[in-house]
Order: sequence, then structure tokens, then C-alpha cells
Amino acid sequence: MPSPDRTRYDTPIKRRAFKVLLFLLVFLTGGAIINIAVAWGCFPGQPDDWRVIENNLDIDQSHLTKLGLPEFQSVDSDMLRSFGFVDSDYSTFVDPNINKYQFVYARETSCGWPLLSLHGIRWGPITYSENLKHHVFTQEHIRITAIHLSDVGDKVILGEREFLPYGPLWPGFAINTLFYAVILWLFFAAPFTLRRWRRVRKGLCPKCAYPVGISDTCTECGKPVRSP
Repeated sequence: MPSPDRTRYDTPIKRRAFKVLLFLLVFLTGGAIINIAVAWGCFPGQPDDWRVIENNLDIDQSHLTKLGLPEFQSVDSDMLRSFGFVDSDYSTFVDPNINKYQFVYARETSCGWPLLSLHGIRWGPITYSENLKHHVFTQEHIRITAIHLSDVGDKVILGEREFLPYGPLWPGFAINTLFYAVILWLFFAAPFTLRRWRRVRKGLCPKCAYPVGISDTCTECGKPVRSP
């Protein structure tokens, strides 16, 4: 059986803790929503907005194979970047003795601001055609952490704006969420916090602005004005 003194403070403490947790949940959820919206809004409008910043030959394929992509003898990559957006094309020669042309077999994108926070990848599986005597696409795209939107080719998501990334990219997703949560707090909570601080400095009740006397509670609204 709890003591009377402890019971006296149990309810206010629990209520305050619940309010703090609810406050954090609301602002973190809002920060996450803004984070995703900004990331999806960072795609460039047209492919010619991109700028090639790096070309690599025979790259390390370990991170691609971990995502479930097949391993080839050699893979080259072209990295393209715009504001809040990084896109990589991966290409390879299937077999120089059979098939001379180069093709893109995977496309990976990351987006977000101030840090990259979302990630998506898609790739087109290939098979060897006995009739044609070379490798061909299976006319199928495998999507990993990417949503298929449409087959319209005049837009740009993962190359054609057909695949929207949704996989969280850590720690960027967490940092961006906190960043936007703080901005939300500044817009919505900071003005009330500043008003409360100014009222306390002037000797007024922080809730109703009634002058505070010697009582521990406001004589106008009944709100406690001093910590017990």
C-alpha cells in the first residue's frame, strides 16, 4: 500500500510524463513526415539537370550482392548528383564473346536534405537466350525499397520517375527527422514557451497572466505557480 505522501504526487507526475511523451511523439512523427516529403521532393525535374561527378570501373559489388543483386565479373558505375539527390547506374558486359553491347542492370538512388535519408534500388534480371544466343532482359524489374508508380518515361524517379525510394538510410533518416522536429517545435511550441517565460519574469501567472501574490497557486485560475 503506497504511503499518502507518495500517492499525492503519483498522479501529477504520471500526467506530466504522459504529456512529455505525447509531445515528443507528435513532433517526431511530424519531423518524419516532413523528412520524407523533402526527400521525395529532392528529385531533379529532368535528366539533363544532373551532373556526372564520378565514373568508376570495376567497382566493389559487395553492397549490391547484399541487397540480392547477382554478381558479375566486372561492374562499372556512373554517379550523378543534384541537390539532395544521388543516383548511380551500374552496368556490365555480360560476355564479350557473345554480347558486345553494354547495358544498365541496376539503378540505385538516395535522396534527402540536409542528409541523404531515403534509399531505393531496382534492377532488371537477365537470362541467356538459346534462340538468340545472347543474354536478354526478362522484361521484369525487381524493386528493393522502391515503389513502382507508373510506366511513364518522361519523368525521373530512379531514372524515369517510375520507382520511388522508401527505404530509410541511417543515420541520415534519424538526424533529418530530429532536425525537422526541432523546426516544428520552434514554430509551434517556442512562442508559448517564450510567453510563459516573460510572464514568470514579470511576476504573473504563466497560464492566465494574473499577478502572483504569496500563494503557491494562482488566485485567479488555480494553477500552481511555484514548484513544490
